Amino acid sequence: MVQLLHVEIKRACRRHTGFCLQNIGFSLDGGELLLVCGPSGSGKTTLARILAGVFDGYFKGFVKVRGLLAYL
Repeated sequence: MVQLLHVEIKRACRRHTGFCLQNIGFSLDGGELLLVCGPSGSGKTTLARILAGVFDGYFKGFVKVRGLLAYL
């Protein structure tokens, strides 16, 4: 099966709060879904915002998608 998406997040921090997502990585193949679950405040929405490209100066760090590096 062809790999459609590979994501790596290294120390993506929310500015002014110090909250960080560290060392997150996953790959999705065609037809696969990703389920993210956890308690309130664990970073689910932060992860979704980063993956959606909604950075707007709110984050610092970097994310790598399909081998392309983007600084937050």
